[in-house]
Amino acid sequence: MNSKLLHKRWLVGLIYLVLALAFNYIYLRYKSLFIGQDSYFHISRINEMLHWKLTQFPYLSTATQGHVGDQIALFYPNYLLYPLAALIKVLGHPIFCVYLYVTIMSLITALITDYATYSITKSRSQSFLMATIYTFSFFRLLNFYARFDFGEFLAITFLPLTFAGFYHLLKDGSHRWQLIWGMTGLIYTHTMTTAITGVILVGILIVYLIFHFRKSLVTLKNLLIASLWTGGLTAAFILPLIWHSHYTISGIQATYWQVDHVFSSTWDELFNSVLANDPTIVYSPGTFSVIVGLISILILVVRWRHLSTIYKYSLCCALIFLWMITPLFPWSLFDHTPVLVIQLSLRFCSFYVLFASLLISYVGAQAFSVHIIHKFLVPFLSILSILLALGSVQNTANQRFTKEQKYLQNDLFFTPDKIPEANNVPDYFPKVASKYQADLTDLRNSTAYINGHPKTLYGTPASNQMTYQVKTHSKQNTIDLPFLNYGTNNYSVTNNGHQVSAQFSHRGTFKINTTSPNNKIVIRYQPNFIDRYAKYLSLLILLLALLVGVFHARVRSKNYRHEYHHS
Repeated sequence: MNSKLLHKRWLVGLIYLVLALAFNYIYLRYKSLFIGQDSYFHISRINEMLHWKLTQFPYLSTATQGHVGDQIALFYPNYLLYPLAALIKVLGHPIFCVYLYVTIMSLITALITDYATYSITKSRSQSFLMATIYTFSFFRLLNFYARFDFGEFLAITFLPLTFAGFYHLLKDGSHRWQLIWGMTGLIYTHTMTTAITGVILVGILIVYLIFHFRKSLVTLKNLLIASLWTGGLTAAFILPLIWHSHYTISGIQATYWQVDHVFSSTWDELFNSVLANDPTIVYSPGTFSVIVGLISILILVVRWRHLSTIYKYSLCCALIFLWMITPLFPWSLFDHTPVLVIQLSLRFCSFYVLFASLLISYVGAQAFSVHIIHKFLVPFLSILSILLALGSVQNTANQRFTKEQKYLQNDLFFTPDKIPEANNVPDYFPKVASKYQADLTDLRNSTAYINGHPKTLYGTPASNQMTYQVKTHSKQNTIDLPFLNYGTNNYSVTNNGHQVSAQFSHRGTFKINTTSPNNKIVIRYQPNFIDRYAKYLSLLILLLALLVGVFHARVRSKNYRHEYHHS
């Protein structure tokens, strides 16, 4: 690589860093985080890690999430939160650390998107425009500033790499590692986004094989190889997830909030949000992605015959996902089906933004034959997208920093139960508990049932264990503790130092019979074989993947030197 090209790449990286830092003006001005609908959930996840040593995996949430022993970490990946938790441990300033981590992830998102786009287009101007539009898009930013959905915010980082890798795999089987690393990143960040992405990829695969049936065996073989590598790299999360989902008594219910239909925004809400560039009205793809995206789609529809396959597929995907976000999509057809697990149609905004950004970047950088048009459009569209993104963030600030005080500072960060409007009803609980909604709500209030009588009972949390002191006036007692039971084989339960058996109560909690008026009950999680060793399988596969990567790099370097020597 010549020095001129190297300097240009460093300059582009510096631009991405400056843009990422520019959005930190919110921190400099307010020194706070906005409170969104998912603030309690994700801040509690971070605090659970901070309460104990980072080397102690939080199988149970005992210090947060209502102190009910929720196994959130086994069903909702928290691996990419460890760098943030480590920053907070070292620096001791959580709000600053969150903004710092978001800045780092924005830079990484831009670099990944730039790399993935260039691998397809071979156009530096288009990859730059795509990275700028996508990284600083309205929807990606609102996942942090307005919703505080940290899982989806992190997952969006890996979508470009995933779809670019899938494109290459279908085209010629190359760049398989893009798909592998992209899917690995998704799996370690957000289960729902991973599931939706998987369904989308299968849909694209079916359409592709219909038109390229002769390549089906080769394509499926390459896809199988990529799937095996991905499965090995993500075994640390996937294997415990599968095991606990299967063996939890009565099964797992993912969310306390159950819906009868997928919620979609009204036309008025969407129009107002897009026209006002305001994510606090309703969550949407945003002003730039919708308006400029639709203009780009119209331009490319007119030029359909001249489009390459990647843009035809992207155009169709963008229209489908935009349709799914609007009231036009017949979500009612999926009532009372497993599709309801997605809950909100807004989950498809990130996919629309991805494909719309690619189409916009193509129109801005390559679609026209007159080169001077692109010299104008690339900087113009980049600046316009950034200005609108900054405007949407400021609109969020204007709404949050009111008398309602929908923001939090350092002291409140460490006490998530005090977050205004916090809903600390647990997610990912034994399904049987959902039949007793009142009892489930009682859990967050630490309500125990001692000999059939309700009593508030607070435990003493420790890493993956909870201790309860229970005093009664009777030797024979039946105690239903406010602590979720996912399967007694996974726990050690003692009373006054002696091992006791526990039952599964009607509300999905521990029910214990005792023969003493003074009881010190300790419930401790016992990691099983899969819990303990799945991570080592992932580390082994990671080491193998790195060795394979080094080997291929050396082979390519050797071939390049050989060709250069004989040229």
